[in-house]
Amino acid sequence: MLESTTAPKKENLFFMKTLKMLEDKLTEVRNEMSIVKKNEMNRISKEFLLNDYVRRFNTTEEIVIGALIGEDHLGKELNRQQREMKV
Repeated sequence: MLESTTAPKKENLFFMKTLKMLEDKLTEVRNEMSIVKKNEMNRISKEFLLNDYVRRFNTTEEIVIGALIGEDHLGKELNRQQREMKV
């Protein structure tokens, strides 16, 4: 009888440890994705400034960034870029 109650506890402990490990990995991947996205948006802004894409391709930075990250997030991204330019 004692063995039958300890086996589920060990199994639950194993699943809890695995779940915690996977949650940590998910958080790590999300943070990495956020950093990569931020770096790419900065790269696009730099390309627009250095290569005169507005004139060459008859488009604006807002249109390109909006197409890449979605119109919903466009305002937040442009505000972030403006804050970074001030610093």
